[in-house]
Amino acid sequence: MENRQITENGKRLLKLSGKGVLSITSVPENVPRIPAVKSIFAAKKKPVEKLAEIGTRKMSISELSVSIPKVESNCEQIPADDMDEAVRQLLRRLKEERYL
Repeated sequence: MENRQITENGKRLLKLSGKGVLSITSVPENVPRIPAVKSIFAAKKKPVEKLAEIGTRKMSISELSVSIPKVESNCEQIPADDMDEAVRQLLRRLKEERYL
């Protein structure tokens, strides 16, 4: 099985083999997702399949690729000689970039 993992610095492609458990977390906070109460009750109604003995073979993970996105930064200096004009320019630029 192949799995894509999003990290702080980019993306990793992992190849997994064997039996194991994976956990899904929300990306920025890295907190496990908690299912809704409705989903928990629905899961209680589903049959539980008991597996035969798994054995001692653990899951192995190999890293296939790592990609780090390019970060581009554009910095624009606003002259602060006239504060009223600087505020107008800042507000105009923020509106143009749809931050306001």
